Amino acid sequence: MASLIALALTLTVHSKVLDEDRTVVVQLPASYEHSEERYPVLYLTDAEAQFEQTASSAAFLSRANRIPELIVVGIVNTNRRRDLTPTAAALPTAGGKSVPQPGSGGGPKFLAFVETELVPEIDRRYRTRPFRVIAGHSFGGLFAVWIAEQRPSLFRGVIAASPTLYWDDDLALKQLEKLPDVRLYAAIAKESPQMRRAFDALRAKQRGSWRTQLFDDEDHLSIVLPAYYAGLKHVFAPWHFSMEELPEDPAKWDGAVREHYAKASAFLGYEVKPPAWVLEEIAQK
Repeated sequence: MASLIALALTLTVHSKVLDEDRTVVVQLPASYEHSEERYPVLYLTDAEAQFEQTASSAAFLSRANRIPELIVVGIVNTNRRRDLTPTAAALPTAGGKSVPQPGSGGGPKFLAFVETELVPEIDRRYRTRPFRVIAGHSFGGLFAVWIAEQRPSLFRGVIAASPTLYWDDDLALKQLEKLPDVRLYAAIAKESPQMRRAFDALRAKQRGSWRTQLFDDEDHLSIVLPAYYAGLKHVFAPWHFSMEELPEDPAKWDGAVREHYAKASAFLGYEVKPPAWVLEEIAQK
C-alpha cells in the first residue's frame, strides 16, 4: 500500500536573477510514484513556516475529494521584506506615522525568479499541469495578489491570508482591474485598522469568482491554516463534485456527471474524467 503522505523533497535552485541560491521544498502527491498522471501546482511563500501544514491540508483535501491531488512547492525565504514587496515604501501606522521598511521593493526581481526560473524548473523536473495557484501570508499575500496582477496568465488561483494590501498607498488595490478571471480567496484575522480598511476595500470590489472571509478569532500568525484550507476549497470548487448535484431522475445522472466534468475540464484547462468513486457511488444508488 502506498504511503498516504509522500516525503518532501528539498531542492537548491540557483537564481541568476537574484544572484543567489534558493531553497525550495516540494511535496509530490502520494500517487505520483505509481502513476503517469500530471498534477496542478500550488506555490507558496514563507515555506520555512508554512509548508508542512499547507502540504498536509492539500493532501487531506484531496483524499476527501474536495480538490485534485497537487504538487506543492514552497519557497524558503532569504529576505522576505525585499522579495515580497513590489515597491520601496514605508508602512503607515494607525496614528499617521510611517515605519521605514529598509531594503523593500525587490518584488519585480522575485517575480522574474518565479516566472522565468522556478516555474520552468518545476515543470522540467515534475509532471505538472498548466493550472497553478499562488498562496501567501502578510507580505506574501500582498505579493500573491500583485504577481497575479502583473502576470495574469501565470496563476489561475490566488490565496491571500491577511495580505498587506495597504502597502505603498494601496498599490495592489489600485491595480485590481488587471486581475484576470482568477479564483481569488482572501481572508483576514483580527488585524490593525489600516490592514482591515484595505481588506474591506478589496471586499467592496468582489467579483463572482472571488471570496473574502473574516476570521476574527484568529491572529496574524494563526490565520494561515484556516485561510489556506478554505482557500484551496474555493479555488477548486469548480472541480469538486457533490452527489447532491444529481437530479432526482436517475436517468439524468449520467448527463449531469458528464456536464460537471466538462465544465471542470474547461476551468482547469485539461481533460478531467469522472473519478472511480463517483461512478461507484452512482452505481450503488
